[in-house]
Amino acid sequence: MKKILLGLCMLFAGISSAAEPAKVAMKSEVLGKDMSFSILLPNAYKTEPTKRFPVIYMLDGWGGNGMGLFYNNAIGQRPFIQNFADENQVIVINFGLPAEWYFDAPMDPKLKFGTFLTTELIDHVDKNYRTLAKREGRAIAGISSGAHGAFLLAFQHPELYIAAGSLAGCPDLTHYVGSRPDWKLPHVLGPHPDHADHWVQCSIEPYLKNIKNQGMGVWFGCGLSDELNADNRKLEQQMKALGIEHTYHEAAGGHNGQYLSGAFQVCMNALVKHLQR
Repeated sequence: MKKILLGLCMLFAGISSAAEPAKVAMKSEVLGKDMSFSILLPNAYKTEPTKRFPVIYMLDGWGGNGMGLFYNNAIGQRPFIQNFADENQVIVINFGLPAEWYFDAPMDPKLKFGTFLTTELIDHVDKNYRTLAKREGRAIAGISSGAHGAFLLAFQHPELYIAAGSLAGCPDLTHYVGSRPDWKLPHVLGPHPDHADHWVQCSIEPYLKNIKNQGMGVWFGCGLSDELNADNRKLEQQMKALGIEHTYHEAAGGHNGQYLSGAFQVCMNALVKHLQR
């Protein structure tokens, strides 16, 4: 009887609950203020104390605060992402900006979010957690404005990321001059056409040449009824013309959960394959 009880205790001790996220605050010198993000560590992080883990950085869409993926059940992904982290033994970082873009704003030197993400955030994560602190252990993806940021940062800095994903992103900002005042692009890029060069420099196409023959895993997709669908199809044609390996995904839905909820899981599963190899 004692042996049976001992065996049951060992069995239940070996059953680990799903990974739980945590909020983290850090000081940003480049932004001159405290910033925060959420982190999800796989259970193996506790059970294998000498092991290092790859990292996926996930950027929120417009209005996100870097906690939605875990705490607000964004597009219904909390159960999936918790199991995903455990099963693939990967760290997931969620970062968001309530109403800004993920690049250094040409019109406002105080808004250096691109520099923050590619230097300070990565450095903080690598110094404070057991990560695979190299390109082969790092991927980045995002939703909507976060998707634009993920591709822009990855293509500007292919030395940092082995894979990049975009869910319903806007590849070409120049197509939305004057049509989307809610995006606040003139605030960071300057009025068009006086600052037309800024609008081009913060779009995706100028950096496609950077990732050719770099072995970067590229996954992106858009809903069939999303207003950004045509731009994403154009981006795919540009990649094909340049011979850039990629996966393009389309499914029913617009710029909403109908498309994003299923595509998010496809994207994450595609990215982690590049980390695991």
